[in-house]
Amino acid sequence: MLYRPYDGKWSKSMVGYGSEDNHFVVELTYNYGIKHYAKGNDYQHITIFSKSAVDSVRKNNYPHTQAPDGSLVVNAPGDYTFCLHDKQSEKPDPVQSVSLGVSDLAASLKYWHELLGMTVVSQSSDRASLTFSEKAGYDRTGEVGRTNRSRRSLWSHCFLLPPSRASRDRE
Repeated sequence: MLYRPYDGKWSKSMVGYGSEDNHFVVELTYNYGIKHYAKGNDYQHITIFSKSAVDSVRKNNYPHTQAPDGSLVVNAPGDYTFCLHDKQSEKPDPVQSVSLGVSDLAASLKYWHELLGMTVVSQSSDRASLTFSEKAGYDRTGEVGRTNRSRRSLWSHCFLLPPSRASRDRE
């Protein structure tokens, strides 16, 4: 028997600051009939450089806190966290990084670095910062930090590599 947890009834939207061909996008999926998901702790935050987003938070008195680095920390509906920096990105895409919590940093580094080919930018005993190089056509940074994964999450992530990188990696 084929298992269909959502009975095939879902819809999705891609949300970002530009085309998913050259910008980071988030896939929002709605599964009809599902009333609640347990939020895990593997998604930490997305960092965005955008003066207009910061101006909008302030203009609309949207609830936020200020981080030690001066960024605004806001929680979207569903309690997903975004760190907004009051500056324009030097790159076309204002999304700068995605931060994930992991239970096994060594295994995660093996996956992200050795299997997917991300470059380790910095590393400590409980956190690492990685990037796909600009030469690969994808220069987004990802951060992973050790967490106690107390709850199972339905958050998932994937990276689409440019055709030149994807074909090279298959060789």
